[in-house]
Amino acid sequence: MKLTKLQGPDISVALQMAKNTYDQTVAPAMADQSQRQQFEEYTDTVLAQVAQGTLTVWGAIENNMIVGMSALSKEGHITMIYVYPTCQRRGIGKALLKEMRNYAYSEYDLKEVIVKAMPLWSASFFQKYGFKVAPSKEVGTQTYVPLRAKTIRIKRYKTKKIPAGIVLINILICLTIVTLLIVWHTNNY
Repeated sequence: MKLTKLQGPDISVALQMAKNTYDQTVAPAMADQSQRQQFEEYTDTVLAQVAQGTLTVWGAIENNMIVGMSALSKEGHITMIYVYPTCQRRGIGKALLKEMRNYAYSEYDLKEVIVKAMPLWSASFFQKYGFKVAPSKEVGTQTYVPLRAKTIRIKRYKTKKIPAGIVLINILICLTIVTLLIVWHTNNY
């Protein structure tokens, strides 16, 4: 699996995957269908938010297909995270969360990220990865659980290419040492 920031038409593909996932996993459990309308209205704004630079969208790619997606606002609000049902429980959601928390730290200099886990049962997923329930100022029956987590810093190391000549010299040195040890060992016994 490879994580990548999405642009242009790839975002539309990711949004369609999110809608399919929503229809299969979330919608059947929703008592209030107005939440489906809110979901549709939000997904219709994603491309504009990305174009404005206020939202970043990631895709989890396997076999050239988007199997997971997530979105993070500049303020550190995780607005979406979906993993296609047949690909769940393989660490894709965890990797997307980790990537967004690192991005919030390194690109936006934020100390924490927030999420409004909806439906309510999805809060356990976030809590499994270090999110804590956050106090809410909203009054009334909430259809989500407000959660927050500290941002993280992931150290990434760039692969360095070693010239083939240096590799060959090191191999020859090792072979010479082994040969000398064998000769020495045979002469002393």
